Amino acid sequence: MVQRKNKGISGSFRANSLTLRDLSAMEKHELRLDVSGHKRCIRRGPDGAPVAPLLYDPYSTGLREGGLLEAHARHIEGARVNTAAKNVARHAFVQFPTKLKITAATERMMLDEAVKFTNRTHGDNAVFRARLDRDEEGRHGVDVFFAPKYQKKTTRRSSEWVSLTKFGKELAVQKFGQKQRQKKNKAGEFEPVFDKAGKPVMEDCDHQHYQGRALQDAFFEHLRDEMGLDWVVRGEKKIGRDSDRLEVEEYKIQAETEKLSFRAEVALEREQGLREKEAELTGREKKVKDGRFDRLLRRDPSAAEQVSAAQDAQREAENRIETVKAAAARDVAAAERRAAERFSERLRNVEQREREVKAQEDLLFAALLAVPPCSPGEEEKIGWIASDIDNTWVADVLDEHNAPEFIFDKELKLSTAMSLLKGWLRLQAQKIDQIFTEIIKRTTSVPRPASRPTAEPRRENPKQPHRAPEKKPDPKSNTPKQRFDPWTDGPPGP
Repeated sequence: MVQRKNKGISGSFRANSLTLRDLSAMEKHELRLDVSGHKRCIRRGPDGAPVAPLLYDPYSTGLREGGLLEAHARHIEGARVNTAAKNVARHAFVQFPTKLKITAATERMMLDEAVKFTNRTHGDNAVFRARLDRDEEGRHGVDVFFAPKYQKKTTRRSSEWVSLTKFGKELAVQKFGQKQRQKKNKAGEFEPVFDKAGKPVMEDCDHQHYQGRALQDAFFEHLRDEMGLDWVVRGEKKIGRDSDRLEVEEYKIQAETEKLSFRAEVALEREQGLREKEAELTGREKKVKDGRFDRLLRRDPSAAEQVSAAQDAQREAENRIETVKAAAARDVAAAERRAAERFSERLRNVEQREREVKAQEDLLFAALLAVPPCSPGEEEKIGWIASDIDNTWVADVLDEHNAPEFIFDKELKLSTAMSLLKGWLRLQAQKIDQIFTEIIKRTTSVPRPASRPTAEPRRENPKQPHRAPEKKPDPKSNTPKQRFDPWTDGPPGP
């Protein structure tokens, strides 16, 4: 196992942009109304409720439903925004060194320092909400929500704007400057770009990769210089440009794997030490045996043949032992390969299942949009228990369609929840069929109105008897002509 030298003595600052839907999902997570928040809540108070988090709430919206969205709206009130942009805010997870001992003072310090650092690097007017969760296992992380604002000055006037990328790009250019632009050639390789005069074409280093590096360097300097943590070190640099942040569940699995690997390495080192000790004892025993053999030869010369035969038998036994050990090593290696193959196969099955579940969820969303709302009486009869569906958009759709609410059950599998949901959809389909059947009965049972009589009815067939024209209604009568409506009047009576 490769032990990380900076484990527990480094911090990190990771940020990403949020849409309004993402911001709503973040709000449900902080209220522990989603699946992941329900699972991560492991610390509760004497009353059984989760331990309340520490909040930085400058707009006093509180920890309630709609509080985060209201804080964002009040923060950007009066400022101009880009109406074409989908992202409305940014979320940063500020990780402090786990070497810090958790006390009430250190928790408040981490919350304040996270807000202070985010504001300092994003224009001093960015954070509208920050939260330190105290009901989870890890208590060294702070969730910061911010939307940087700045004054945009022109020749005519000065106005306040919201920009999610301005300060990050400026910090990256200030840290890394410029580089020569590169492009792919026909062979698929990158090559430097030059202008017509042969001079290199330069561009700012303001990509998200450089923004992340600049923020990591700035946060390391903040921990060391502003907070006075002289033992802190900078976090390890990423090998690639993909996201390297792990969810809590993934991090636990990785930590357990590292522990098992470390124990295996310790066991191998101990075994190597035992082998060396056995070799040393074997050498000492050989010296003792050689001394005894010399004394024995002096007394009985024929003993040499007996000793040689015993040594040959011993070497043959040792060879057999080595052969058995080699076979055992091969069996162990084969078992490890089979275990690795089984693990790979299991991983592929999990990924395939994830794709299938995602497809089922997409079909579920499409079906929910097409289902009419159910009545309160039917809602009591329909039991729908859903588990492991972590998507707030599903909850919004269910609220709009008056469908049964989620009941989080850790023991229920997703297949059971899908079966129950199919049953509910089947009941809705039966209801729709009954409505259409009743409509068809009403429309087919209504007699067709007679056609308007003409002044002189035409006789198409000479053999057909003449039919007397119907009487016209009296125009002087005040009785209005009643028209039958099958949709409201229902089928006519006898």
